[in-house]
Amino acid sequence: MFSPCSFFSDKQTEKIRYIDGQQTNIIHISQIATLENLKNILLKTYNNSAKVLLLKVPSHNKITIKKIYLNNLEQFGNINNQAYIVIPSTDIRELKGYTFENLVTVMKILRGEKGCPWDRQQTHDSLKQYLIEETYEVLEAIDNKDDRRIYDELGDLLLQIVFHAQIAAEEGRFTWRHVITAICNKMIKRHAHIFGETQLDTAQQVLQNWEKIKKREKGINTHTQALKDVPKNLPALMRSYKVQHKAALVGFDWDRAEDVFDKIEEELRELKSVYFQGNYGKINEEIGDLLFAVVNAARFAKIQPELALTDTINKFIRRFQYIEDKAVENNRQLDQMDIEEMDSLWNEYKDLYENKTEE
Repeated sequence: MFSPCSFFSDKQTEKIRYIDGQQTNIIHISQIATLENLKNILLKTYNNSAKVLLLKVPSHNKITIKKIYLNNLEQFGNINNQAYIVIPSTDIRELKGYTFENLVTVMKILRGEKGCPWDRQQTHDSLKQYLIEETYEVLEAIDNKDDRRIYDELGDLLLQIVFHAQIAAEEGRFTWRHVITAICNKMIKRHAHIFGETQLDTAQQVLQNWEKIKKREKGINTHTQALKDVPKNLPALMRSYKVQHKAALVGFDWDRAEDVFDKIEEELRELKSVYFQGNYGKINEEIGDLLFAVVNAARFAKIQPELALTDTINKFIRRFQYIEDKAVENNRQLDQMDIEEMDSLWNEYKDLYENKTEE
């Protein structure tokens, strides 16, 4: 069986950024000046100690072959127009840098006959929870402005995409190439102002055109269908925001922010009127109405309510930790403190750490 092989001419080396280390790569060299640039490219994939073959074919056609470490590539010496570098296929465990294709290969191995029992058992349904978890871990890394963790978590998220594509490929449904092709086609079609002749000058025009194209692609013929198309599995605050946004695109919206706050006050009064009546169904309904109205206020301010609530939850935990830490300092248990003591420490934390920041 022949192993995969790629051939590059020296005219291509300036354009090469990554080379698949699991293939045999043959590179034509016509000038010594190419070698240093080529070495830097190859060292993104291979280790310094990787061995390459240097082939020279002089005019008398007697081929000379020399084995050399990649790090010493400049020692190739004088060359003519018939010189080649051959880099044998390398075990995936010995590569220094990896490509998307390498990740696909890793997943194929894990799902193969001699692969990992856990990975082989997974299905689209069993992986859903991990897709959600990895997405939120990416968001947390972004919030923490931790670049090292961001790219690490993005890798975990990318793994989930490759995982689903591999499962589908095994079932003969689609492959990762279908996934990549679909998103490239989508981005090109939905950016007609970049890849086509459409004239769009503002971000709002771009969004409206995006929605128009999206509706056409999905066969959505009514505005109600567009609202129903918002995924039901989204967190409720996020789904509410998107539904309101789509309705606003066709003019179903408040004229002023003041109108939004009037609506919030109205919904709050209605909640108060049923809260102590013991009718769970009505309380549930009015709380939903109030939350929906609050999301409208967030939307008017261009604030994502899901992220705003996350920030508040984190703030609550920080303040609560301060209360507990102070209790420990005073050899107290939280359940031994009354609400007035806790509230005093709560406000103390705000004065020490939050109010100063706001100033």
